[in-house]
Amino acid sequence: VLVRDLKCGGEAAAAGFPAWSRSRESCEAPCGSRWIRITVDPILEGNLHAGAICILSDITIRREAEQEIQKGREELQRLNTGLEQRVADRTQRLQSVIRELEAFTYTIAHDLRAPLRSMHRFSEILVEEYGPKLETEGQDYVRRIIQGVEKMDLLINDLLAYSRLSKSEIRPQTLRPGDIAVEAWKSLMSDSSAPPNLTVENPLPEVIGDRVLLHQVFLNLFSNAIKFLAPGVAPRIRLSGDRQGGMATLSVVDNGIGISKDSQSRIFQVFERLGVAKDYPGTGIGLAIVRRAMDRMDGACGVESEPGSGSRFWICLPAAGARGEGTP
Repeated sequence: VLVRDLKCGGEAAAAGFPAWSRSRESCEAPCGSRWIRITVDPILEGNLHAGAICILSDITIRREAEQEIQKGREELQRLNTGLEQRVADRTQRLQSVIRELEAFTYTIAHDLRAPLRSMHRFSEILVEEYGPKLETEGQDYVRRIIQGVEKMDLLINDLLAYSRLSKSEIRPQTLRPGDIAVEAWKSLMSDSSAPPNLTVENPLPEVIGDRVLLHQVFLNLFSNAIKFLAPGVAPRIRLSGDRQGGMATLSVVDNGIGISKDSQSRIFQVFERLGVAKDYPGTGIGLAIVRRAMDRMDGACGVESEPGSGSRFWICLPAAGARGEGTP
């Protein structure tokens, strides 16, 4: 240590330590361009100060390192704050784009219905009034037009249902899923003369959700279970449920054609119709509606299946009375 620094250190020691100190004292003080750590051990004779041992250590390198670390922390905090703001801005822009796309989809689907109704009506008039005058080939053309219009109308209805899920107000309440499932089943089977077998394993756990959305979920799951069957197989559907902690899981088990494992993660996407499923009627939106509805209710959905062995579609919702318990 330079003599100049020692002098500064001595002055700092004299200024920093009272004469009545009876134990080791230490402090750190700047001396010019350097930092000095001063440690003083008093020498006592009885109750009187006989002197002191003063040790001065150059800690400039350590203090400079601490300052660099502090600067690094401040810079890291600044970068994190900026990153969080950029993520928030981009998330907001993405949500805005999604809302615009959903509004666009809803508008297009809604506006397409009027011309479709006209096409369907005039095709029916053509069959009723001019059908006998048309050759067999002409009658087949008209029939294909009507079938195409009906398929397009079904697709538009599903698109509107999918879009409305983002706009509809969620009304969470305690629900009895067994009752809602039976209601959905009855509405699905209203036009069927020989309804397939549905077994509900009561009692099912009560859940927290939106009644309209849960009804729509069951409607789509039951519709798929009835639709995707091997030729000549009578549908059998079983609804069961259990509760684990704060969540309730409801399962719809069918005896359909099954789904391969590599396709199971894709069937909940819009317009996904995989493999043999393409040979069955439908729009490819039903399971996307199920997933969107479950997302809106803070739930989840999934499937377990093997080709030729049926499927188990499950949905998971907060159990009634468990809102304050914390849900996984």
